[in-house]
Amino acid sequence: MENTQILIISSQFAILTLLLPVGLILISGAGLAGRRPAKSAMAGLGALALAAFGFWACGFAFQMGGVGLVSDLRGLEGLVWEWASPLNLDWGVMGLRGFLLLDEASTPAALTLFLAYLPAVAVAVLLPMLALRERMPGWMAALSGLLVAALAYPVAGNWFSGGGWLMHIGQTLGYGHGYQYAHDRADALVDQEHLPPALKGQTYYEPSTRGYEAIVRDRLLKWRKILKQRADDHEQKKS
Repeated sequence: MENTQILIISSQFAILTLLLPVGLILISGAGLAGRRPAKSAMAGLGALALAAFGFWACGFAFQMGGVGLVSDLRGLEGLVWEWASPLNLDWGVMGLRGFLLLDEASTPAALTLFLAYLPAVAVAVLLPMLALRERMPGWMAALSGLLVAALAYPVAGNWFSGGGWLMHIGQTLGYGHGYQYAHDRADALVDQEHLPPALKGQTYYEPSTRGYEAIVRDRLLKWRKILKQRADDHEQKKS
């Protein structure tokens, strides 16, 4: 299936998931009496509008402005600005590309991402607004919802899925850095240490020459020979 077709199907499913926040609006007003259901529905629709506006204006840029650094999906090449804070750290805090879905964010892939995350943003705005709609002034609820859609949710989302620091915490702390996926190799064999440094070089099992263990022993000897040959070839290239 072509990339364009996948994006179209993904966009259609994303639009369908907008029914989830609509369902929340209906459920929240179902048990109310008098004119309160209507007021609840109006508050919910206002929350949806705020979520869409805030995420469109700057939320998408804050969340996905650096996703091009961690994704090879075509159409996201321009979303490569990840703010790393004034401390010049090696990990990002928020993205800074794609405001108003213009320029770098006007591609089909970026617009599909926007639609895919919009329902989640809408739910994040709806839950507190519907829960507190009668406990705070309307302008305060609107301002809170706008801040959630435009700043709070996008920044947190950037940390987890937009190229931010939580996506790189293993590399930042030195854990998992340089990991090689064995199945990417033709022989599905890589030379890497999986145990902590304190246990490096320890041998916990050595198969015998009896029964099936003899087959395991031969296989281990074969792997060690291949890895040793690779190491020797690498040393020759360096010299």
